[in-house]
Amino acid sequence: MTPPAKTIETARLLLRPWQADDLAEFTRLLTDPVVTRYIVVSTPFSPQDVADLSASTLEQWDRNGFGPWAAIEKATGRWVGRIGLDELPHWPGPHRIEVGWELHREFWGRGLATEGGRAGLRYGFEAVGLERIISATMATKPRPGG
Repeated sequence: MTPPAKTIETARLLLRPWQADDLAEFTRLLTDPVVTRYIVVSTPFSPQDVADLSASTLEQWDRNGFGPWAAIEKATGRWVGRIGLDELPHWPGPHRIEVGWELHREFWGRGLATEGGRAGLRYGFEAVGLERIISATMATKPRPGG
């Protein structure tokens, strides 16, 4: 049995279930080449790619009762990014739920990904009853001179 869709509050974030109207902010986020440099694809997404990923996120919430949350800064109401539990359907092996995040650059360096990620892990283990949660990252080479 999957848990009902749930909004989670942390000290600084409101993590709410994904909605169709998150698409505009998600598009702005995933078409930023600085942001996508640190995502597995490493290039900006096309608007259609973002729409497909947003639709997939909504499907996860419908199918599993959980998925990535839209992260909202409580103090300002601003859309921070996407944080939470993401099903990776093509991942090799039995454990396909990843904790991850994508944040707008203006929110980097403040510990919000860690704060939201920890909340996602707690939810996954305690509310959903997942046995294991993975996380993947992209290895990059340092840039010359940087």
